[in-house]
Amino acid sequence: MDAIELTLSAIDAANAQDPRLVLYEGEEVPQELLHAQRMSSWLAVRQPQASAAQQIAARAHHLQRWLTPRSHFPEGRAGYLRWRSAARERHAVLLGEIAASSGLDAETIARSQAILRKADLANDPEVAVHEDCLCLVFFELQAKELAGNLGATTESVVRKTLKKMTPQGHQLLTTSVLIPVDIRSLVAELLQQMATAEASGA
Repeated sequence: MDAIELTLSAIDAANAQDPRLVLYEGEEVPQELLHAQRMSSWLAVRQPQASAAQQIAARAHHLQRWLTPRSHFPEGRAGYLRWRSAARERHAVLLGEIAASSGLDAETIARSQAILRKADLANDPEVAVHEDCLCLVFFELQAKELAGNLGATTESVVRKTLKKMTPQGHQLLTTSVLIPVDIRSLVAELLQQMATAEASGA
């Protein structure tokens, strides 16, 4: 295997240690291993010619996240943001260590860390693609359960998530059979509302 394949394989091995198992297509799999592999699958659809750095950042997006528990940070939004920032930074550092030990070059490592950190999201096309894939994984694996838990606030959460995505990401959301049909319907409705509001200057 080359350095890219070795890095991806090492990331999978690290995520396979996740003690939290989830059911996917009738099989129990480590949660972060599943999320990482679904990120890679969505990236292949969203941008088939993705760079090596994009591929690695996608696979490492929640690298061993269970080792940075949300419960170690204060309740509330401020605590949540601190946790998310700390977790993302830990993912990037661990990615650097794994990639370097796999023989990946320093330039690709630095670029993959920048994508994972979502540096310059507003202006970097590769980071925008990464964000699309994050949202697609969320809608595929978590949105239906989230809808059941949040009830009336679900629409607000979905709307905020849609605002993070590109038009290409929206297109995948409304057409892919991997997204639950009721989620696709809600997304299509909200996108229409957002387009109408934008057209009217609201």
